[in-house]
Amino acid sequence: MDDRQRQTKTDDQGNPIARGWYRANRSLQRCESWGIQLGISSWTKGRSTLAFAFIVCLASYGIDLFNTGFSTDEVVWSSTHGATLDWIGQGRWGMYLFNVLLPNPTLPYISQLIGYLSLALSATLAVSLWGGLGQFRGYIGAALIVSTPLLAFILHFNTAQYGVMPGMLLAVLSIRFFVSGKLIGIVTGGLMLVFAISVYQAVAMIAIVVYLGWLLNNKVLEPKEPVNEKQILKSLFLFAGWFGIVLALHKVSAMVAWNLWAPNGEYKVILNVYNDSIIPIEQFRLTAGLNRFRSVLSGGTWYLGRITSGLVVVCSVIILARLGGLKKPWGTRALGALVLSMLLATPFLLDSATGRPWPSRTLLAVPFLLGALATTALGVRASVHRWVITAACAACIWHFIVSNNRLMYADKLTWESDRALAIDLQLRLRSAGLPKNEPTRLVIIGFKKFTPTPLMFREETIGRSIFTTEQIWPNRVSKLLSLTGTPGITGTDSASDFAHAIMLSESMPSWPIPGSVLIDGDLAVIKFGEPTNKQRRLAEEK
Repeated sequence: MDDRQRQTKTDDQGNPIARGWYRANRSLQRCESWGIQLGISSWTKGRSTLAFAFIVCLASYGIDLFNTGFSTDEVVWSSTHGATLDWIGQGRWGMYLFNVLLPNPTLPYISQLIGYLSLALSATLAVSLWGGLGQFRGYIGAALIVSTPLLAFILHFNTAQYGVMPGMLLAVLSIRFFVSGKLIGIVTGGLMLVFAISVYQAVAMIAIVVYLGWLLNNKVLEPKEPVNEKQILKSLFLFAGWFGIVLALHKVSAMVAWNLWAPNGEYKVILNVYNDSIIPIEQFRLTAGLNRFRSVLSGGTWYLGRITSGLVVVCSVIILARLGGLKKPWGTRALGALVLSMLLATPFLLDSATGRPWPSRTLLAVPFLLGALATTALGVRASVHRWVITAACAACIWHFIVSNNRLMYADKLTWESDRALAIDLQLRLRSAGLPKNEPTRLVIIGFKKFTPTPLMFREETIGRSIFTTEQIWPNRVSKLLSLTGTPGITGTDSASDFAHAIMLSESMPSWPIPGSVLIDGDLAVIKFGEPTNKQRRLAEEK
């Protein structure tokens, strides 16, 4: 108790307001002593870090915030009402709950603001765990986290980012509770991580990266109290056991939610990860993770660039130099190098565990890896080294911001193209004799050829038109046509409809030649090209 608190207690014992203020201060001190406080004092100290991270978010993804045009997926999703049980079928009951809380998650601004604010909070909390809050290295680490273009593959989905980004925040916050070392913090953090994984399974890797960054900074490089090798190993094993229990609890909770709310639906959780066991050892392929590491962090993806691999190398070398310069036993330094190697490998564990690569949107731990490396490396005392790291980080952040804007703009241009094509298709359908008041089934034959341009291109889900994929979903096209002015059309996946449409298409030209749209009774056929193998197989199904 400091002098001010002692004086307050002595002079104002009869004042109920003063007594309440004193008790509140004591309660906050107890929370801080437990190490599980939510960052009330930390946010005050690091509010500038939070503001800076949010500004970088706007610079990186603001085109999606300030452009009210929906993407095609958002338009299709907006035709649904309420929460969809498909989330539960994917083992993501937490995402289902977010759907319940937000009646229409595709509304402009709301989903984006939730996503950006959660991302900025996650970055700020992560750098605080690594000892960089309110410091220059904290600004750099937070900026790297929020600007890494891999996040664009989630943030361009306004139908998902309002849940995935808060899930990311919960994953980071769970480590904040876990590192308290108190039972209540470990249990609370575990429950938080279970919920975070139920929102999106890939956020589990974020928790591991954040913890390893904390361990490297607070137990090896800059311990607040003497730490030996046994204590570091104990911390690693404790975390591994805790994380395994969390995965098991998530598996149980996902199965319970499925049996309670969606027993008639297919259980479509990532079977390659959660098969009949928690960790499918028989599918483990170390080479898959190594290949993904090489492709992502060695300039194999243009939006990350070769500057990213340079940053990883520079930061890793300087961290190793810091470990080598420690006046500690070689065992402690060796454990530090082990933690660093685990930190580098963690974002790619999903690829190794399943033996195959996953989409870029599953690599949510890579931004936190870059932030942890930069924050840790900038703790070096040599000013020359700090200047080198700062220059590399600045180049990376600038490249990331430019890449993000290219990605988000390509997605917006694709939506504009799809909307224009939908309007043209409506005119053709009406001129072909589309019934006004009768339901019509729609079949798409072939797919539209895509010619990329410097600004309009496809990068996985970003810039992906619903008309230019080999497997065009008539249901999605029909929803787009309905929402842009032609109701009454429903997509069909009936084998007989596809067989009849393929027969009709043999005498039809391909789009945009007149005659490429045909109405045959209550069946509408649009031909973009020759039937694909998938469409022929669908027509042959009994």
